[in-house]
Amino acid sequence: MNVDVVIVGGGPAGVAASIWCKRLELSSVLLESNSRIGGQLSHIHNRIIDYPGIVAENGKELQKHFEDHLAMVKSEVKTGCEAVSVDCGNKTVSFVRNDGKETVSYTFLILATGSRPRSLNVPGEKEMLERNEVYSAVRDKGRLANKVVAIAGGGDRAFEGADILSELSRKVYLIHRSDRFKARKALQDRVLNRENIEVLTHSTVTAVLGDRQVEQIRVNCQGEELSLSVEALLIRIGVEPVSSLVKGQVDMDENGCIQSDQMGQTSDPYVYAIGDLVNDPKYSSLSVSGAQGMMTVKHINERLNTNTGPVYY
Repeated sequence: MNVDVVIVGGGPAGVAASIWCKRLELSSVLLESNSRIGGQLSHIHNRIIDYPGIVAENGKELQKHFEDHLAMVKSEVKTGCEAVSVDCGNKTVSFVRNDGKETVSYTFLILATGSRPRSLNVPGEKEMLERNEVYSAVRDKGRLANKVVAIAGGGDRAFEGADILSELSRKVYLIHRSDRFKARKALQDRVLNRENIEVLTHSTVTAVLGDRQVEQIRVNCQGEELSLSVEALLIRIGVEPVSSLVKGQVDMDENGCIQSDQMGQTSDPYVYAIGDLVNDPKYSSLSVSGAQGMMTVKHINERLNTNTGPVYY
């Protein structure tokens, strides 16, 4: 297969890029490793009220809108296809589908692989995740009622989680590595004044204990080792970019974020990066990612010189 544009990643940025490729009549294919497009939308359980024109009860509802839109414009989308390597020199992407390896050639590559939750990298964390002890404060607050839970982090997601869980949980530990928080002031005011929330500052989780489920966590709290009996641990310490496909082939910063200009172009003139792969987490949003997908494809279209006239809205 040989196309004008290969898009790797089916989150909001990749979906927008695919739609605009169809609109501007560029041949394209979107590769998504999961069985459905949407990226992290399936993990958003709260109401989405900030995406222009659509108020969705949760990420899955917005995901369905995206799928319907792609189907309507007949975008070429391949789900269940995991990109395993990119050769920028030969301009190819290799991916695995149904246990078979395939290769697609591109004129331009758009990377929209997004980000993933950052790990604590402590003993017991991997086993906890493999047991699928991954909680959402909105979805699971009923399951965690009358239990003692811990949240690691100091940003909006950590504070939102603590605020929601404190309504039903017996006690919530909020564990943060400093005494300065990134969460919004309104969230801080609510959480820091809740009687059943104990905030541990200058603290880090050092181990997760429990054979069949989380039973304890060890915490280094201001130099003192504590053992806390908890029944769940939520990790909310930020995200990291999924950029390993092109490591060593395009410029990245020290955190692994791909360096790109306002149009998404990287140090390789035929490779673009958009969405949470390049966005500062503080300013990440569905709307920003979608806009980046549009801008990048319009820029690629100009470079291919296939535009026969202005695009009217």
